Amino acid sequence: MPRKKPARWADGRNLDVLNLWRGNVAYYPLWMGAGPTAYDLSPYRNDGTLTGMDPPTDWVNDTEVGMALDFFGNDYISIPDKSILDLDGGLSIAALVNLASNPGALTDLIVGKTNTGSSAGGGWGLVQAGTNEGQNQIALFLFDGAAPSPSFITTAAITPSEWVHIVATWDGTMAAGSIHIYFNGIDQAGTERNYGTMLLNNALVVNIMGSTGGTIQNTGRVAELGIWTRPISAGEVAFPAANPFIMIRQPDFSPFWDVAAPVGGIVRQVTQSYMRING
Repeated sequence: MPRKKPARWADGRNLDVLNLWRGNVAYYPLWMGAGPTAYDLSPYRNDGTLTGMDPPTDWVNDTEVGMALDFFGNDYISIPDKSILDLDGGLSIAALVNLASNPGALTDLIVGKTNTGSSAGGGWGLVQAGTNEGQNQIALFLFDGAAPSPSFITTAAITPSEWVHIVATWDGTMAAGSIHIYFNGIDQAGTERNYGTMLLNNALVVNIMGSTGGTIQNTGRVAELGIWTRPISAGEVAFPAANPFIMIRQPDFSPFWDVAAPVGGIVRQVTQSYMRING
């Protein structure tokens, strides 16, 4: 999905974009990056470390979306554990990804607070299904310490090796309809399974596209990823789906940029001020 250049909106529409920062606890526009760190633009500074990766070759200039991170083999990003990332009261995950087909039987990780991708570990995970699940469907798991775990898996599969904007939301309950997954802004049909109780595991780090165990490694590219402690609405999903990187491209944050940040221009001061006002 090619990156679109967002229009210059009037000030009133800028407030709609700012609302996306409410409840955001991690935001990685990976087109900004270089070097061994994936910088988090949220006020929580959940910066990730490129692990098993070669920064000069794994930061790539993709012809469709611009800069992105390329993952292969044992590549992944490791983000230190913080309680704000437990997401036990509800969540949203948004990712602009281009994933290879999953040829194996088991799921491959997109992002999750899990080291193994198994129910025994607790935590949560957005994954790409393997042949055990029908292959290349997208699922959100809420690991509960037992197998199988509470989950929602889409009926449709993504198209391998094409850019797609994926959003998963969970409202914090185990009621029917509590999980939604969107492809390019479209709410997907799917199957709810085994709803029970999410098991927290505060000892787990958050990983992107793989894990320390090396058993759920994914292959492909990631250009943008965000995590929220609330289910963003269908209307909010439409903003980043239609306009990748909209959270930092609109409105004009330049007067507030933290120029002392390591990559020079991290939008942290304005998001901290906005979240203090709006929660």
